[in-house]
Amino acid sequence: MEHNTTIVFLMRPPWFRGILYIMIQNVSQIEKEFLIKSIVQNAQPVRFHGMSTAGTGLITNFERSNMTVSLLETIENACFGVCERVTCYFDCHGKSYAFETVVRDNKQRNIIVDPPAQLLRSLQRKFVRVKKPRNVQVVFHLSNEEIKLDYPVCPEYVSVEEYDVKSKIQGKNLPEIVSQFKQSISDTCSENTIIMFRNRKPSCFEEELISKTGKVLFVPSTGASLPKKDPYPEGRIITEEQEEKFEDPNFFIEGSRFEKLLKEKKGKGIS
Repeated sequence: MEHNTTIVFLMRPPWFRGILYIMIQNVSQIEKEFLIKSIVQNAQPVRFHGMSTAGTGLITNFERSNMTVSLLETIENACFGVCERVTCYFDCHGKSYAFETVVRDNKQRNIIVDPPAQLLRSLQRKFVRVKKPRNVQVVFHLSNEEIKLDYPVCPEYVSVEEYDVKSKIQGKNLPEIVSQFKQSISDTCSENTIIMFRNRKPSCFEEELISKTGKVLFVPSTGASLPKKDPYPEGRIITEEQEEKFEDPNFFIEGSRFEKLLKEKKGKGIS
């Protein structure tokens, strides 16, 4: 069965993003529990948006380990799938709130979800940002041509020559070791830079990311996302999930800063 999907691009004024960064707040743990219990007691509807469907429901039970949701209505009367990530919105005391959760069980019109790890307040977005479905295809029908934006499946890693793990770098002090390392690495790459965070703090998003996580930022391509899994047992590289968590609380509201960064580099001809 073939499904046709129409994608509408919505424009927003340039000042809109600045308001979002100023207004969005991360609710404290105590206030979060108070708000969730309040909407449970008042039977206040919550809007749920996932990849399978979207609709409204009531949180009928709230515990530290899970929440029970009774769905009132959904698109085409569908239900969310198990392990599906869902974004939830509700209004309380004149303010809007949002959180993300994961569906753990579904029984007819009742689903069990994880309690929110964090709750965001004062959202100004008029249109809900949803995650793109798997195998999505975009086609532009023009008067004289048809443009397909098909993203071919490609491996995240390519085979490379094994690097000699036996280090030949020796020195009496740190500057001498760094100098030898830079000379050695120049034989395997076209460009390299060594930055020491001794006399200054991280000044850009990439530097903040690697300094806070303590891991390697490996970018296979500026036209693709970060690796989804770390092939090293001890965990050496920054995965897509780790980068998304680093960007919280604005990631699923404002979009990924890292994706915007990759687009900028790609526009400069860096692949």
